Amino acid sequence: MNITLLKVNQGPKGSIFTGKMTVKQLISSYKIDVYDPKSNPTGYQRTLDEKRARKFATFLRTELEAGKTPVIPTAILLSYRKNITGTPTASGMDAVFPNGDPLYVVDGQHRTNGYRIAIEEYGLHDVLNY
Repeated sequence: MNITLLKVNQGPKGSIFTGKMTVKQLISSYKIDVYDPKSNPTGYQRTLDEKRARKFATFLRTELEAGKTPVIPTAILLSYRKNITGTPTASGMDAVFPNGDPLYVVDGQHRTNGYRIAIEEYGLHDVLNY
């Protein structure tokens, strides 16, 4: 998967990157690191609240059925746990994320799963291109 990233300097010791991807790219590569004191004590996400994810999927369906374009103004925050490779650009990088490498959801797990529900259960395939 190729994504153009913009570099955001975070002081002398590091940087973060920001970019955009389609929902299709997101749902094909995400992973959620759920905290469990016994099986995954280093995880950081709460267990998915299926009701919240379904509420978002229903919002998408309602907007689309009404002929509207759903507006989702907040970003989903992802973490890549390896070094990012790609071609440097003047403002960042044309990054390459190998297929199969997960992008961990730090913030946005209910929206991410809501997209998945909207596509897989409600048949809203147009959402794949968002």
